[in-house]
Amino acid sequence: MYHRAIAKIAFHFFIWCFAPAISGFEEGFNDIKRFIYEGADPKNFISAAVGAIDRDRTKIPTWAHVLAAGWAGQSMVATVQLFAGSDRGMSFIAGSDDGAAFGGNTKDSALIWLVRLGHTGGFYGLRRSLAFVGYEDQQNGFDGEVTELVPQGGGSSWTIKS
Repeated sequence: MYHRAIAKIAFHFFIWCFAPAISGFEEGFNDIKRFIYEGADPKNFISAAVGAIDRDRTKIPTWAHVLAAGWAGQSMVATVQLFAGSDRGMSFIAGSDDGAAFGGNTKDSALIWLVRLGHTGGFYGLRRSLAFVGYEDQQNGFDGEVTELVPQGGGSSWTIKS
């Protein structure tokens, strides 16, 4: 169920980023939608890695949910990071197929989910990334704000849009 939820977040974010050109009803999304609704082996759709958080604490001083969407060749993909950079002691424990467990503290690293959403007939250079940056304490009834991220340098890292 957890993997299906991550896939659903990624799918809806991708559609939101590229609508109205993409509606989600395209045939290329049939397999990911079937996985979201019915389940299947998550390895067919989702990979995870632990990555270091490289952030400027003046722009992202607390935790953030970071979502990115775009194309890798002809594959439509999205990445999901939840509670990246949390200083509240949030940690995660994950396991592998051979039963080994590993964990990490999200203050210095984040679990990054790569979701393979489907394929298209061509290559599109479009991509988009947003971060929901949390406040230390609620401000005016809000827990944080959404900030657009833009590619930096060669495009392998992102920074907050000024």
